[in-house]
Formats: sequence, structure tokens, C-alpha cells
Amino acid sequence: MTSSDKIKSRKRVAADDQWMQLTLSERQRKAFELQVSCDVTFIVGDEMKTIKAHKAILSLGSPVLAAQFYGGLADGDTITITDIEYDVFINVLMYLYSDEIELNQQNAMANLYAAKKYQIEAIEKSSIEFVMHNLAKSKVLEILSDANFFDATELVEACLMVIDANAELLSGEQFITISPQVLHLIVTRDSLNISEVDLYLAMVKWAKKRCQINKKNVNDAANLREALGVDLYAIRFPLMTNQKFTDHVSAINFLFNNRYN
Repeated sequence: MTSSDKIKSRKRVAADDQWMQLTLSERQRKAFELQVSCDVTFIVGDEMKTIKAHKAILSLGSPVLAAQFYGGLADGDTITITDIEYDVFINVLMYLYSDEIELNQQNAMANLYAAKKYQIEAIEKSSIEFVMHNLAKSKVLEILSDANFFDATELVEACLMVIDANAELLSGEQFITISPQVLHLIVTRDSLNISEVDLYLAMVKWAKKRCQINKKNVNDAANLREALGVDLYAIRFPLMTNQKFTDHVSAINFLFNNRYN
């Protein structure tokens, strides 16, 4: 049963003997699950689902939420959240109530985003550790992009090490969708295990995609060089054989201003 499944009806429950036998953490969690005496409402996700909670408990675990509740520009008793999905937000709140977090390969990066947003270091650390221990080659470029955006430097380095050892990822379709910032992180590494011609071909393919996005002629070598910017110098052309250089670089006049067909 997921955390979201455990959010019950909003009925108020008296502090009877059964409640008194629970630990503080268990009572807090039960109060959240049963929506007892809540004083803040969150409207969450694309479906605008409602979650009720307790300001005092949440503010102790998140300085961002504390500011939203009690700061000079407090948001009041109803807060709308559109950038985090309902199940992820429930997961984050459940941690603030109970110190327990449910992580899996589908939600770990979303939990990392939420942890960054609300400055909850324990969830951030747990999410990063989970992803690092379950880093799949097929997902590494996507995770690298997210990790770079979140400024999760330890996770960024872990992703780059996987890419170093699996340079065939640069020939896949995911590679041409990465940002210029992520491209720079990958192609400037001396530890990247790839031949210069394969690196060149991957970067030209990436540059063509950028030209398409920017509605520029992909057959103009100047446009390709412009798309690559300083990362063009990551390609060590002198290390190519004469034949490889002739077949792949000279053939499209890549280092000159001519257009090619």
C-alpha cells in the first residue's frame, strides 16, 4: 500500500487509549493519515488533488514551508503546488511526519526535486544515494540532465563515470536531446572511452539537432560549429587517421565555411 492510499477520510478522532499507546512519530503519522485537526490545505499536481496537513509539524522539517506558513509573505491556509505530483508530495509529507520515505526507480528523481525545492536535506541525501545505487545505463543521460539541473554534484559525477565506460551512449537518440551544458560535461572529460572520430560523429549529430531546434540550415558547417561553440575544441582532430579525417571531416568541409549537401 502506497503512502497516498493511506490518507483516509477527514473524520476527527479523539485521543483515546489506542492513540495514547502510540509513539510520538506514530501519533503524528496517524493524525496525518486520518486528517485530524489539520490547519493547512495543499492543492497538488495536474489533477489538483487536496491534501490537508499540520503547519507546525511541516515547518519544523522544511524552512521553505515554515516561510510559507509564518513568514512575512505567508501564503495563507491554502497552497497550490503544480510542479510536484500528488504521490510524490504525499511521500515528502509522510517523511516530515514519520522520518520514513518510500523510494523507487520511478519516483527517486521526483523526490530529489521536491527535497531541493523544500530544502529537506535528508530526503535529498536518501534520493541521491538510491539513484546512485540503482543507476541504469539506459537512464543515465536523463538522470545526468536532471542531476545537473538540481546541482547534485555527487550524482553528476556518478553518471559521468557510467558514460565514460559506456561511450556507445553517445551514438543513441537520447544523446542528441541533452542540453549544451550537459554536452560540455561529457565531451570535455579525458576519461571518456571513445575514439576521436566517434566523438566527432556524435557531436555533429547533436549539433544538427540543435540547428533543427533553432531553425538553422543543418548543411551549413558554420552553423554546426556555432552550435558546438567551445566544445568543438574537445575533438582532437590530429589524433584521427588521415583516412578518417578525409572520410568524415573533410567530406563535409566541417572546418571550413562552405555548405555541404
